[in-house]
Amino acid sequence: MNKRRKVYIVGIDGATFRILDRLIARGRLPTFASIMERGVRGVLRSTVPANSAVAWSTFMTGKNPGKHGVFGFLALAPDGQRLMLTNGGHVKSKTIWEIASCAHRRVAVINVPLTYPPRRVNGALVSGMDASFLKEFTFPATLGSELLRLFPDYAIDLPFVRHASFQAVVERRAVDLIDVRRRAMFYLLEKIDPDLFVGVFTTPDRLQHHFWHVLDPTHPRHEDDEPEGAGILSTIYERLDEALGGFLERMDDQTTLLIISDHGFGGVARRFLVNRWLSQMGWLHLKDAPRDSAWARLLRTVKRHPRLYESARWMKRRLPGAKHVPLRQRLVARSFFDKVDWSRTRAYYFPPGIRLNLKGREPCGAVEAGEFESAREELIVALSGLREPLTGEPVFKGVYRKEEIYAGPHLDRAPDIILDPMQDHDEAKRNFSLGRRLRRRGTEDVFVTDGPTGDHASEGILLGVGRLLKSGYRLHGATIADIAPTVLYGLGLPIPVDMDGRVLTEMFISEFAERHPPQFCPSEDASWSSEWQYDQSEEAVIRERLRDLGYLS
Repeated sequence: MNKRRKVYIVGIDGATFRILDRLIARGRLPTFASIMERGVRGVLRSTVPANSAVAWSTFMTGKNPGKHGVFGFLALAPDGQRLMLTNGGHVKSKTIWEIASCAHRRVAVINVPLTYPPRRVNGALVSGMDASFLKEFTFPATLGSELLRLFPDYAIDLPFVRHASFQAVVERRAVDLIDVRRRAMFYLLEKIDPDLFVGVFTTPDRLQHHFWHVLDPTHPRHEDDEPEGAGILSTIYERLDEALGGFLERMDDQTTLLIISDHGFGGVARRFLVNRWLSQMGWLHLKDAPRDSAWARLLRTVKRHPRLYESARWMKRRLPGAKHVPLRQRLVARSFFDKVDWSRTRAYYFPPGIRLNLKGREPCGAVEAGEFESAREELIVALSGLREPLTGEPVFKGVYRKEEIYAGPHLDRAPDIILDPMQDHDEAKRNFSLGRRLRRRGTEDVFVTDGPTGDHASEGILLGVGRLLKSGYRLHGATIADIAPTVLYGLGLPIPVDMDGRVLTEMFISEFAERHPPQFCPSEDASWSSEWQYDQSEEAVIRERLRDLGYLS
């Protein structure tokens, strides 16, 4: 009897050829180098914009956000009066592991973002970064206690403090997290013996946001005594190289291994504060003299002193019940929605774009329906032509109407204008990240330099190796939406016709591709329950996690 074909997918959040090629040239990544020599290599273009929540959702469904329903880490609540955090409950489409499960294939999934709360699969699923605490984070539920018994140091994500003096501590934590994640992944491979395995290492993304300047001598915040390419980022890629060697050892001749990233990475020197710009341009208006609470001012003072901040976080992790105290969400500062004068506000920003305050759609709409298109066009023209005053560099690579790039039944949930910042240049001073906060304190500049030194770029990585794949092949034109249909093809399963991605048949050897043309099946007919929402303590944990990465600032 013929053995079933298997596909292993190793996701490396934020992996980029900018780092890989440099370290390979120095002989530091022998496994990566061997895979590229023996298999397939290509750029994997991310979603627009290159947002992790959107990209991982597109990866797992093969669909654009208009179909899977995730447009970023934040979503407008149904009442239109607050922003809520997204999670796996917002993904309104079957994933490749659910499709494989329905076809009686065994699956093992671990640490993929936007997989919490865990859905039922034919095998095992361990939720990723959208899981707040290590409880009820696995399917089956008993797997969680089993993992924590075997791997007591298992963690959802990497705690982080933004200060150079903590680099050595962060490096140790990062290495330990990669090691425990690797061991947990290998345990699931042995326990489940899956036909489809999907595991994600998120550590590179977490550290590249804050330490990109260490390896980039052109970055304005690079220090001369930092040796080029040395330090924490080199170390974590070397540990990932070792982990990939373990996957190669566990493959048989029917297994295809794919290594992907949800997006690439590059240096950024400035953050553009979109809501402040909207305020200065008269599109957004604030209520008079909003004031932060005393609690907010205290926390802001603590965070300016790294050792004090680290001590506070240490106490929070160890004091009984401290992590469940639901204070942060209510007391740190008044809600953005409470600060805004909605009777005079015509537009506001939350990632990934700008939403018009439309009458009849928003609770306190100020833009007439007949003015919607002209207002949107006015904003698009202004933002498309926006330049940073000192360098003259364009802030945006693209400014789009949502219907220009998305399509599907959930399009109405997208911001009206999608912003794609310039982040693909090799020089950090030519790239920009975006911020949503109003930041009334201090300077009124719309361009600030206090953000992370690295951010997402559109060009991620795709590597593949296995008996069915070509050797030494350079792949062109692949997008992250193509991975889902290609994986189903590799498993010998039909592809739902409503997937937006295509099968990358050109990466397979000709003999196999000719004998196995892609097969298709009707799109799914599924109803989705209401979206799962966090309680206050859970939301506080996730918000802090995303804030550390600069995603909510």
